[in-house]
This record gives sequence, structure tokens and C-alpha cells, in this order.
Amino acid sequence: MRPTTVLVVLTLVTGVVLGAAAASGQTKCGGAFRGRRCSTPPVGGGGGKALTARTLAQAHRLRPGERIVVPIVYHVIYDTYLPTGPGDQPDDLEHAPPVALVELQTAVLNRAFHGTAFSFSTADVQFRSFARWGRRRPVYLPLEDIVPVIRDLNAERRGVLHVFLMRTDWETAAAPDTRRMFDPYFQRPTDGILMAWDLLPYEPSLRPVEDPAVPLYYPEGETLVHLVGHYLGLLHTYEAWKDEDDPTCSSARPKCDQVSDLVRDTPVNTGAVTYPSCNPIDTCPEYPGLDPVGNYMNAEPDICTHEFTPGQIERMERMVRAFRPYFIVGAPASPP
Repeated sequence: MRPTTVLVVLTLVTGVVLGAAAASGQTKCGGAFRGRRCSTPPVGGGGGKALTARTLAQAHRLRPGERIVVPIVYHVIYDTYLPTGPGDQPDDLEHAPPVALVELQTAVLNRAFHGTAFSFSTADVQFRSFARWGRRRPVYLPLEDIVPVIRDLNAERRGVLHVFLMRTDWETAAAPDTRRMFDPYFQRPTDGILMAWDLLPYEPSLRPVEDPAVPLYYPEGETLVHLVGHYLGLLHTYEAWKDEDDPTCSSARPKCDQVSDLVRDTPVNTGAVTYPSCNPIDTCPEYPGLDPVGNYMNAEPDICTHEFTPGQIERMERMVRAFRPYFIVGAPASPP
């Protein structure tokens, strides 16, 4: 991973676009490597297009001296998965990610947001057995089993970012205006982020991972950076705002005139993955700019990504002001 930068685009037009909202996010369709694997619904899905646009238009950016400080409570949930073979790693407390690895993930977030007004801290790391909510299964938990866990643990502590780490094949974040991870499938509160614990920073000395794709595609722990971007109001840079033939799972990339992430300084692109070269490409030559290969909200794996744009930073600041103002820390009072 290269040092994180906030990309400066040579244009006079930056900031958020407060127009039409995007439709569903990138789906989890075929192929061994599918780019960023998240099922996060777009911002605007619950509050409505007009409401979200109007609220954001009225939300100011940070004022001088203000910062956004996000305390994170990590919930490591084990005892969800029943091993089915001799080489299958147990899903128990002994094989769960240790506290040191979880704290390393917070350091990754602070590195990714370096140079912005955002910072993150580890408020708590809690280890919970799934036995409180159900029995282990020989397959990953279905969503209907995960929802009660998230709902119950959300209620225990408010005003923090809850990150739920478990053995799962779901990676998703609650959009700011809906505070739900699984909208439109589950309308009950499920605020926070859900991520497979194998996608924490790859550090074999702290926790080896059997999946060979992890050290190859996701060694830096930047999946959570991507999901935090969603949690703070960002869409994929290639977000399709018109339905495909199959809106639930389509491997076809959207057409260029069907793409908008509601940010003006991210070039229009269709989310093609260039790894391992990470070289710039232009999937929408009829629009200005090359594909934002290095953007955290693109489809590229960790080795390619290293930046947010000024427009994305502005959108996140406005989203926090509008929907999560409890993260804003005011300027210190001047001495008399």
C-alpha cells in the first residue's frame, strides 16, 4: 500500500451532488475475485431521495477547530460455525482474532484518514459467544440469525461505531440516513458494520488465515476503511443508479450513463478491477478523467487503494453533521 493521500483533482467543481440517489450496491456475483465484497445499500434508501438531498444541502461542513472523532466498539462473535472437515479452522474463542489485531485495525483506519478531520479510537473490544442467540451451524449464519445479535448489542451502547467481527461471508455497513445494515430486507435497527474477521489486517504472527485470497488481495485491512466510507455516507465510485435486468445479482457492469456516486470529483467509471497492475484505465472515455483506481470506494483490492477525494471528505463531513452529529468534537474554548 502506498502512503495515503487525499486526491486533489484539478477542477473548480468539487463537493457533493445532491441529485438522484443511487440504487443497490455492488452485488456478490460469480468469480473467485470480485473486488470489494460488500452488500451495503446506498444512502438515501430509507429517508427518500428528496429528504436526503435537502438534509445534506442544509448540513454544514466542519467549522474551524471542529473534528470528527469516532470511538469504535468491536464485537468479536464466535461459536457461530460448526467445522465440517479436518482442515476447517474451529470457530471458538481460542481461534478468534486477538485484541492486538483488532487494535491494529484501528491504526489502519487512522492511516487511511490521515490529513482529514476524521480520527478513530478503540473504545472497547468485546468477545461474545453466539450461544446466547442460537446454535452453531455447519454453514455461515444467515442474515435472520445475525440481525438479533446486532440489534441486541447496539442497544447496550450508543454514540459509538459498532463493528461486528465474526466468521461470515457478509460485509456490510449501515448507511447514515437509515441506520440499518440490511435495508430493505430488514427494517429493524441494525446500526454499525458487519465484517468477516479474516479481513482484519493480515498479520500471521497474531492470527494466521487459511484463505489464500486474504494475503493476496486484502492484507492491509482496508476492507473496513471501505465499509467505514459507506457508514459515513459514501457510495461506490461506480454506483449504478438504474436497475440492471436482475437487480439482486448481476455480473454485468453498469453503463457509464447509469453511474453516479453523488460526488463530483470522482470520475465516472464502471468498477473494472485492474489488480495486480493497479494501472489507470478509462472505462468511460466519454466522461472526463481516468478510473479512480486508487480510491478506497472503488472495487480494487488493498494493494491498489490509498485515497479519498476532497469531495468524498466533504460528503462524509456533511453526512456526519446531518445524521451522526454525536461524533463531532468542538473546538477547545479559548483561555480568558
